[in-house]
Amino acid sequence: MDRVNTRQADTKLPQFSYRHSGCVIRSDLELPEWQCFAEDHAPDPAEIEIRFDCNLSGDAPPAQHPSATRDSLRFTIDQVGTWRIDAGGEIALQPFDGHDPAALRLFTLGSAWGALGYQRGWPMVHGSAVLAAKGAALFCGPQEAGKSTMAAALVESGLPLVSDDLSRAKVDEQAGGAVLYPSSSRIKLWQPAIDHLEWGTREMVRDHAREEKFHLSADRHVGSAEPVPLAAIYALEFGDELSIERVTGADAAALVLKGTMYRKQFLHAMGRLPEQAVHAAQIAASTPVYRLTRPRDLMQLHTVSQAVSDHLSG
Repeated sequence: MDRVNTRQADTKLPQFSYRHSGCVIRSDLELPEWQCFAEDHAPDPAEIEIRFDCNLSGDAPPAQHPSATRDSLRFTIDQVGTWRIDAGGEIALQPFDGHDPAALRLFTLGSAWGALGYQRGWPMVHGSAVLAAKGAALFCGPQEAGKSTMAAALVESGLPLVSDDLSRAKVDEQAGGAVLYPSSSRIKLWQPAIDHLEWGTREMVRDHAREEKFHLSADRHVGSAEPVPLAAIYALEFGDELSIERVTGADAAALVLKGTMYRKQFLHAMGRLPEQAVHAAQIAASTPVYRLTRPRDLMQLHTVSQAVSDHLSG
């Protein structure tokens, strides 16, 4: 696959600045998904650089089997591009000819950003969160567990979106527990959820890999880059009856690690899985963890979201 020569010697690319996850980022790639975190300018050098590099020589392996050391990781997404993430401070990328720009941003802000967070020693959590009166409620679980759908239902009820997909968490003793950094003003939903919520009139961008999943703007979202208290974690499961059950101790830590883990193969490749397990235990020790079981039927979504709202207010 041919690569795009994105850095000509006589061409200076425009650069974009963002404050995200507690850091200032300077990027060659414009990131409309981060528009609410945009800054007028970034220092030179910025804390984190996202840059095009036409010299990512050789064929990096696919993301399922990345090439990695503890502080460097390389991977390729077919028909999109190649990425190299180094020392928690740089994401270099080289797009392929004919790439989909939305897909390029998707993997930059997903897989590459996740690897960079791991290199910086951050607790990276995979889930969707909304902001309630007492703090953020994070929904986690396996793929297609309904994390984004739960968040969207609560956004529809009036709560602002904090994050969707991937966020940095931190245990902050001064804050009295764990905090979560806002990470997105957009949310990814399957077509049936979009239809049920009547969000079909909103601008939608089709997901790179799944034809029936779309990226949509949330009309209510946290517009600040400052972290918010993490009030509760809900691990999602489907079942016949609606129930919210508190989980504690080692079971809570295991549930948080399993439910929020992102790109497990990256953690294995960089030898960083043990530290993420420690992070999960620390977060679970400072934040109430619940197992939320509910019917799969979308007709029950309003009932479930109302139960969660009542639970958060209790």
